[in-house]
Amino acid sequence: MRSHYKKGRIRGFLKKCFAVITMAGAVGLGFAWSQGFTDAWTNTAWEKALAVSVNSGFALEKIKTVGQNKTPEGAILEVLGVSEGDALFGMDMATLSERVETLPWVSQAVVSRELPATIKVLLVEREPYARWQINGELVLVDETAAVIRGAKTSDYAHLPFVVGPGAPEAASALFNLLATTPDLSKKVVAAVRVGQRRWDLEFDNGMRLKLPEKSETYGEAEAWEAFINLTKEKNILAMDVAEADLRLPDRIIMRLTPEGQEAFENQDQGT
Repeated sequence: MRSHYKKGRIRGFLKKCFAVITMAGAVGLGFAWSQGFTDAWTNTAWEKALAVSVNSGFALEKIKTVGQNKTPEGAILEVLGVSEGDALFGMDMATLSERVETLPWVSQAVVSRELPATIKVLLVEREPYARWQINGELVLVDETAAVIRGAKTSDYAHLPFVVGPGAPEAASALFNLLATTPDLSKKVVAAVRVGQRRWDLEFDNGMRLKLPEKSETYGEAEAWEAFINLTKEKNILAMDVAEADLRLPDRIIMRLTPEGQEAFENQDQGT
């Protein structure tokens, strides 16, 4: 019995070795086909080679996914377009990888064979980075500014809110700047990209801060530092200020709220 079992294992092993050798020849035929040297004989040989591989056990039985979190399994299976029993050696792994990368949450995908009967789908999913309002529509974007189509923005209300053309591409530099003063930056409720050149920041008290576009000697970093000093010295966010304009390096222009304007006029009349 033991000898018979060993012989069966050896025959199975040799059969699979033969299939692999056959597929090596098929790869050569595939190369010839890709170079344009194809005819009915070549196609028939390729089909026979695939049939041999399937009969030898190299047919799809399982799809294994790694890194999947937000991407529905059904969506992965649908874009792969493969079925149980398909020849593993008849699948183009690069093409399958590209198909998976068309899914909204997928940033990168690598599809590979795990012989004898499995294909492995390795995913890197996108990380939501900000909420972006553009043309009246609110969408999620990742740090590369790619839109995550179909994602529910309501699930990510805690993320920064940016507005306007070019905002996602420029957001990283702004967020890094604001992160230097977390107690102040947490009061920012929106960042509006103006003319794809500069930012307006909106605070939770309704005040708007106008930052400058970058020049050789003055930019948003210098203006933000000036605003930090202004909040320390004057507590400007507690004042009736509707807008603080720091676009010029040598002056700060402030516009009062209607209540602040009325208080200022009454104070002026009283003097």
